[in-house]
Amino acid sequence: MPYGELKTGLDPATDLTVQALPQGRYKTLGLNTDNGAQGFLPASLRVAFRSSDGWHVTDHVVVDSKTGQKVLSLPANCNGFSILHEGGPNHPIDPAMAGKVDVLGQVAVGWEVS
Repeated sequence: MPYGELKTGLDPATDLTVQALPQGRYKTLGLNTDNGAQGFLPASLRVAFRSSDGWHVTDHVVVDSKTGQKVLSLPANCNGFSILHEGGPNHPIDPAMAGKVDVLGQVAVGWEVS
């Protein structure tokens, strides 16, 4: 089962976490953090899945230690994903979440697929 930790930071050129997957093998992506222990607000992420249909992008995925693991379903025939912390000029946070999520891309977030 592939797993890892997201890169921190906001720059898509250097801080994007990208993972290739065997096409269609996995069904879910789990994301978890302990931002409370870090003393940070929850993470806000841009998550994009790649499948035979193209890219499927979900903005404003909030991961918070108070609510536990965030689980996202992968599209059919998923063959990879990319994840970036939101908060930079290219991927701003949801305005409704201002002051409620990290905007510096500093929260450590782990991921796994199953």
